[in-house]
Amino acid sequence: MGANHLLQPLILARAVRLNPLTVLVSVLLAAELAGLLGALLAIPAAGIAQALLREYGPRRMRRPV
Repeated sequence: MGANHLLQPLILARAVRLNPLTVLVSVLLAAELAGLLGALLAIPAAGIAQALLREYGPRRMRRPV
């Protein structure tokens, strides 16, 4: 595994303010389920899911602003 495979989740996580593990897992899962298109759409989908959970999820999941 090259350095690119380790750095890409970190860079993308900072760009969309997601946990790097969340980015890695979402990309791997989406690639397995939907191929290349799924991998491309995984990070925006994870960001949307995180925003929805923060807005409509239980109060303990919300971060203070």
